Amino acid sequence: MAKQGNTKKDKTDMQKTLSRAFIIFILISCVLGFSLTFSFFSIFKAAEAGNYVALDYTIYYAEGLPILTTSSNVVENMYKQGYTGTGITN
Repeated sequence: MAKQGNTKKDKTDMQKTLSRAFIIFILISCVLGFSLTFSFFSIFKAAEAGNYVALDYTIYYAEGLPILTTSSNVVENMYKQGYTGTGITN
């Protein structure tokens, strides 16, 4: 027969082992999470002298016609479709 004292020690050892494994798992998860997060944000760079940004926006009616736009492509496409009130002249 097995001694009763050994099973209590085995349970304690098993709990310590599981606790250590869980702590290691959490630490690895944190390291991977932070490294993935920081590498993701490294694609965003601060604006420096000489850099530029071009933004185009268009506001449309519910029917799909543009009301206000900063894009010359939208104006040209509407003119080609026959909407002559675009302000473009030949």
